[in-house]
Amino acid sequence: MRYRFSLTLFVIFMPFCRLDAQALVGLLGRSDSLQIRGNHYFSEPSIIGALMRSPDFLIAAHPKASRAAFLETTARLIQAGYLVQGHPEAKVVATLSEDEQKVQIEVHEGPFYACGAIEVKGAKEMPIPALKAFLTEVSGTESGGEQPVWDIEKPAPFGEQARVRVEKRVLEQMKFMGFFSAEVSVRIHPDRDAGDARLEISILEEGPLCSLGEIRVEGNQRHTNEAIIGFAGLSGKPLFTSALIQGAEASLRASRCFLSQQVLLDGDPKDGVVDLVIRVREYEKSPASGQTCRKKMRCFFGQQNGYPKQPPSARTWRCCSRQRGLIFNSAGSFLRKV
Repeated sequence: MRYRFSLTLFVIFMPFCRLDAQALVGLLGRSDSLQIRGNHYFSEPSIIGALMRSPDFLIAAHPKASRAAFLETTARLIQAGYLVQGHPEAKVVATLSEDEQKVQIEVHEGPFYACGAIEVKGAKEMPIPALKAFLTEVSGTESGGEQPVWDIEKPAPFGEQARVRVEKRVLEQMKFMGFFSAEVSVRIHPDRDAGDARLEISILEEGPLCSLGEIRVEGNQRHTNEAIIGFAGLSGKPLFTSALIQGAEASLRASRCFLSQQVLLDGDPKDGVVDLVIRVREYEKSPASGQTCRKKMRCFFGQQNGYPKQPPSARTWRCCSRQRGLIFNSAGSFLRKV
């Protein structure tokens, strides 16, 4: 029995012994073990620094990981970095040194291409200048806005991930303009003669513009449906775009006539017609229907709906607000619940 038991243990643990005998990463994943040659556009410290910030590289560089997978991952990540920085023909090979103590990375950068002109084909009703401006300008605020996917004279993004990202932004802008059933194809073409890359957008199917159907109002008791639709800025708007809901909610919020407001989509925009649902929660005591709440009226209705008056001192004001579970600013306007 003892012989059979030991033999069984040998058979079970034999594959693990072979696994331990495989070539592992060890200390090759350290930054001082990487040697890069052939790089001109990027410096060696910048490439190594980017690798050290990559989760994929850190996983592959684990001392117990496979050495072959580590070399393949290192070359793939560096090549992907060159692709999105305007080098579509970049080639990277990672091998071991003769003493197997260093990783030698050979880089063939190839030509560099910057973002050039944008060519749009197949557009019928869609405004092409608006689409180009959306792709080349910063969206949102300057500090927190999303960077353009096609920044003129900056490195052109190549690779499948970059192409999919540009295609997604094109579809977003078309929905913003009311084309919800559009189909597009994006191609980034390097031009050796011009020295830049051309963004080619083919609109395979533009589809019809989405029209705005019925607008239903829910939760209102003191304001009429027409007044709330007017507050939302939806009166006389025949077309529906992806920006319409955000604009309607912002307009309702700016009116300061409701405790809460929400604009919901009812239907599929791809069908060509979509309905909207406006849900509001009114103050217990609110102005007459169709009137806009002025500053003095908002203070009065806030007081009538349970919000305290402004106390004579800031200290008393903070104590009063804490008791009610609210946070107010120094002017006495409601900020948020805690």
